[in-house]
Amino acid sequence: MSGNPLKISLCVATRGRPEKFARMRKSAYELAKFPDDIELIAYGNTDDDQISKYKDIDIGPPTSACQAWNMCASKAKGDILMMQGDAEIFMTQDWDLIIKHEFSNF
Repeated sequence: MSGNPLKISLCVATRGRPEKFARMRKSAYELAKFPDDIELIAYGNTDDDQISKYKDIDIGPPTSACQAWNMCASKAKGDILMMQGDAEIFMTQDWDLIIKHEFSNF
């Protein structure tokens, strides 16, 4: 069940930190009021020696974080795009409702 028709796409550039990426993903979904409204798209570089430890990410040639975010954004289906780092964690319960509320004002 969704509380707001807006969908959020989290675009994540990641490299060399699979544990932090997993922690970020877990916090995003666990603290979202409507996790089914969250789409997570992540990009990792082929030259990352930790790449085999990641799950469910796109893998491609080495690139900058900005280019990785652009590649993720090109695949995103959400109404709201958020550029996310792999070492960041969500700390606010129902963070998705706050974001949706703010964007619904525009």
